[in-house]
Amino acid sequence: MESGQQLDPLVRISIVLQGEIAKKFDAIKRKYGFESSTDLFRLLVSEKYDDVFSSQSSSPHLQSALTRPSA
Repeated sequence: MESGQQLDPLVRISIVLQGEIAKKFDAIKRKYGFESSTDLFRLLVSEKYDDVFSSQSSSPHLQSALTRPSA
């Protein structure tokens, strides 16, 4: 790797959904026609990102929490 190049960020997520939230996730998955939960999760993150960072009406507290580095 050449000096000065940066690696793409990587986030690994393992999650178990059960009960009502699992039903909601499966309903969204069926609605969009996804076979892969991973692809649906990527879509949901992308859509939420657009909602949060492109909307002027978003809560300033939520935006600052999302942009503030964690301790």
